[in-house]
Amino acid sequence: MFSCGSTKWLASTICSRQTPELCLAAVQQDGLALEYVPEELMTPELCLAAVRENGNVLEYVPEELKTPEICLAAVQENWNALRYVPEELKTPELCMAAVRRNGDALRFVPKKLRTPELCLAAVQQNGYALRFVPKKLRTPELCLDAVQQNGYALGYVPKKLRTPELCLATVQKYGYALRDVPKELQAYVQQNLS
Repeated sequence: MFSCGSTKWLASTICSRQTPELCLAAVQQDGLALEYVPEELMTPELCLAAVRENGNVLEYVPEELKTPEICLAAVQENWNALRYVPEELKTPELCMAAVRRNGDALRFVPKKLRTPELCLAAVQQNGYALRFVPKKLRTPELCLDAVQQNGYALGYVPKKLRTPELCLATVQKYGYALRDVPKELQAYVQQNLS
């Protein structure tokens, strides 16, 4: 095992020798080594191996090597890699794979791809992702799913949808959500807590 910081040294040492085999071994050990691979040795296979080890290294994959397969592998390894996927490669399927890993990936989904189904999958995985759901898609059902998964989502439920029942159900499960209950409903919620 290498100590902290040794990966950078190892990667730069191995990749400075500029053999494809050593570069592949380096990225398989630590995907971050891709940052130190000389451009002339970058191949789709090498990039795929790197993102399978660490999805966020998609950032270091040259744009011309970012394929749907490499982007999907990166997102499957780490949802946050969606931020490094070129807009033209962000498909509904790729975005769904990301939000199923973590609903917060919705922040990197183009607005035109934020469908009711995608937003529902996002809030079911992480209710707090409601903050990235377009306001026109925040239905009572979607908001209920969001607050049932994460009480903090109540702060992103439109005020007109914060019904006494929704607020009570949220506070019963997540007491801290009382802070987001409208003042005119707080007495009702407190009286009906069991």
